[in-house]
Amino acid sequence: MPSCKNATAKQSAGFTLTEILVAVAIVAILASIAIPAYKSYMLTVRRADAHSALTMFSMAMERQYIQDGRYDSVSTVADIYADQSEHGFYNLEIMTMAPTSYVLQAVPTGDQANDTGCGTLRLDYLGNKTATGTLGNAACW
Repeated sequence: MPSCKNATAKQSAGFTLTEILVAVAIVAILASIAIPAYKSYMLTVRRADAHSALTMFSMAMERQYIQDGRYDSVSTVADIYADQSEHGFYNLEIMTMAPTSYVLQAVPTGDQANDTGCGTLRLDYLGNKTATGTLGNAACW
């Protein structure tokens, strides 16, 4: 006897267009949340590059003071330290310098220039840490 197949009992294989659209919408929503959060996190993490560079630069300035008895015997950053942070996210500069004081700054470059929350980070001879951005010193240091 021939077997009869019921046309209504047929199962579909694969996904429907509606299921695919729902999955794409969920992925888009998650991406719209995750990507900005990731970018903000990366800006925050990269500040550590400036912190360590400014600290090392400050130590080099203190060594200079011990040798010469003054800070202003340094003519350029390159005389005692690199002019860029280790990972290249900040350019290092001597903002002001006098015989007994200095202010160093790390200016963000590249993608880090989008860090308007902290902006340029500064460290002076007394260890005072400041930032030019909108977040304030405590959040940036």
